[in-house]
Amino acid sequence: MKVSIEKELLFFIRKLIQEHNITRIIAVERKGTAVLRALIEMQNSEKLNWSWRDIVSSDALDRVQDELLLGHKILIFDDMLHTGFHLWEEVIPFLENKPIWNDIKNNIITAAFAVHEKCPKERLPEHWFYNELDTESYEDLRERIIEMLQRHGSLLLDTEHIEVRAKIKCDLRQFFEIFSVRGSIADFRSSDNRLNLTVAIPDDACDLSSYDFIPPDTSMDQIVKKCRIIQRTKNEFAIIPICYPSVPINFADNFKFGSALEEIFGKELCYEKGRFYSVALLASLIILEEILTAVLTLGPDKVELDLPKIDSNRLSDMGYNLEHLLAMYPNVDIRKLTEYILNIVNNARIKSTPLRGKKSKKLGGLLQLEESKINENARILAQLVRKIIADKKILSDASNYKSYMGMTAKELIELGKKHLKLKFIDVSVALDRLIDEAYFVTHVAEIKYKDDIIRLTRTFEPDGEIVSARIKRYTELYGLPEVVLG
Repeated sequence: MKVSIEKELLFFIRKLIQEHNITRIIAVERKGTAVLRALIEMQNSEKLNWSWRDIVSSDALDRVQDELLLGHKILIFDDMLHTGFHLWEEVIPFLENKPIWNDIKNNIITAAFAVHEKCPKERLPEHWFYNELDTESYEDLRERIIEMLQRHGSLLLDTEHIEVRAKIKCDLRQFFEIFSVRGSIADFRSSDNRLNLTVAIPDDACDLSSYDFIPPDTSMDQIVKKCRIIQRTKNEFAIIPICYPSVPINFADNFKFGSALEEIFGKELCYEKGRFYSVALLASLIILEEILTAVLTLGPDKVELDLPKIDSNRLSDMGYNLEHLLAMYPNVDIRKLTEYILNIVNNARIKSTPLRGKKSKKLGGLLQLEESKINENARILAQLVRKIIADKKILSDASNYKSYMGMTAKELIELGKKHLKLKFIDVSVALDRLIDEAYFVTHVAEIKYKDDIIRLTRTFEPDGEIVSARIKRYTELYGLPEVVLG
């Protein structure tokens, strides 16, 4: 009888924690963090009992205060290790350059759940559960991990997003269609058969430019601006707003975050990426307010919100909290942020009351996408993205395309519209599928635009050599789609 991937991961991580007295975990990249979230939030007694205050994503190491690491036994955990690049060329060198390296180096344990046979011997971690896996076995195990994340309703990026949960008492179609007043909508099922709704919000909806937390010269042109609604149980859905404005790397001298926001984000605002992620989270809350205003017009007899708790230190049957954000926002005051979110929700309630029973203008009807069509769009998009990145072909307004990894949201949208004849919502759903299936990974890149302003921008690319090789094999077998890139 095959043991579940959850049991294997739990056994491996618990063994490391107990044998080495681990008190801090650095999760390598987003998938490692998502794996920990799935294990921590398991709905049974076997879940991993570990505090988010003792976890940090490797993507947030540049914003971690020294005291979070000093005096602790640190586990650097990578779920899958192919060549060892991220662990040994990014995470360890970053730590080696910190002034506290000599104080922490003997307290670091490296581990990977699975290691590919091509991993150089000098890059092997100290501990592994599976080792010397051939490509087929490695890919099979990778799929098992992705399926686990989907079973637990976990998105690979959801450790950096807030969520509000809604319990519906009305017809599902009525609930889904209310989101169309904010954007184009499409529903589909994930690989584990969970219902998903993507709300792709156009540039001219949910205007963010007037808010005082948006720095001057921030670009809002075809950025990631959407909301995802993910089924958790039969009648409960997680509402996850997502927004990534392209933020200038240098703020104007006279620009200041308000004192209330500085209290929430603290030292995050001292770092370039900290400012990028803080602006992104605040922008997503404006999306959330607009989305919830629409949802709450259904009335309390049709939908009930389940809000994050302020005083809950651990997940329990009594509710949920937002402490998972600490992995990506190590300096955020979660209590104050939760209070801020509750105020946002209250504003939405007030705004929704006079709108109940009134007909709202829809930005588009509910598009029900066939599974085969979603997969086809995602496959073609992945093939072309890989080719474009390899060819370093310029598609948008960046003046230094060759200096950054991946493609921006604007480039992806233009690629879909101009060359694949896809609608905005089609591109958005295809991108969701590629991220959920761990085909695409995200970065924050410094991009010099044609107006000579350097902006921090969200970019997307195939997730490492294994995925790139898989896409390449498919292209060699079946060829590229018959489109002209120009």
